[in-house]
Amino acid sequence: MPRRRSDPDQEEPSRTTRHALPSALPGNTDGGNKPFFIIFWPHSPLLRMLMLVVYGALILGFYFAKAWVEAKGAKVASLPANTDTLDSTGLTHRSTLDSINEPRLTDLEIARLVDKYKTMEGDRGVDNAGWPGLAGFDPFVERYCPPEGSARSPTAQALNRLKNRMLLPKASDYDTRATLEALRAPGDDRTRWSSSRAATIEAYVRLVAATGAESCNCGATATNLADTLLELTSGPDDRALPVIAEITPILRSLHRHLRMEDWSSRAVYEKYAGKRIRVSGWLLFDETHLLEATNSDPRDAHGHQNWRATCWEIHPITRIEVIP
Repeated sequence: MPRRRSDPDQEEPSRTTRHALPSALPGNTDGGNKPFFIIFWPHSPLLRMLMLVVYGALILGFYFAKAWVEAKGAKVASLPANTDTLDSTGLTHRSTLDSINEPRLTDLEIARLVDKYKTMEGDRGVDNAGWPGLAGFDPFVERYCPPEGSARSPTAQALNRLKNRMLLPKASDYDTRATLEALRAPGDDRTRWSSSRAATIEAYVRLVAATGAESCNCGATATNLADTLLELTSGPDDRALPVIAEITPILRSLHRHLRMEDWSSRAVYEKYAGKRIRVSGWLLFDETHLLEATNSDPRDAHGHQNWRATCWEIHPITRIEVIP
């Protein structure tokens, strides 16, 4: 006679027993308890299959996301901060990352700025720059590019005006604390110096390079219309990252007009490369290199391959002399 459900000897199977996993399932070592990594195991075979698909999709998604992040990191890390090429005479020509994505004015907008600049007689930088004998000559008009260059943003325009300064520093403008060693000193140095001060440093010229298109020069690529860059170190055996100093086309143009020293990239390379020099000029914090300088990106976390010690530089150079 079959037992009735009310018979006390007839035990009702528990929910856990009904849903117990087969002992053959991997990780089920006690024959019935669920593996620790499974939170819920449904009774329905269809739901079990669905859960396996969900688990699998989550695992695959994790590994795909990890691979994507690693690939993206590798791509960023592979970006060269500079591309250097040598011409047939040995002069280095450098193109940089710093202004690639910078919004720039059109040629028509630049022309309008130059025309506006021409009407500012008595108020232009050339009028009070301290250069005798200019007799109405204006390098900004000559190159047809205003002091703010072709930059579109107010911040970039202000930086370009500093780069394109013509004013010669007075004795009271010089910060005597600024030396090669002090400029290279590690640590966040954004407020260490002032762009309203000048400096004179003694250093060895590791490299002279003609630079490429920059907004401060309205994107000009001709060597005579682009900056000349000097990498400065303590000596020929110094492999540490350099301090940068730059000759601008504005001061090069003034030198040419006044029949002063030839400051073309070629002449500077031939005269000063591999020499110890004393170089003077305005201090400038070039923030376009924040991700390329050790002091502002000490671990090269952004993968732009740091190539300079600091964003502070002497720019523009106003005087150079060889140290005997």
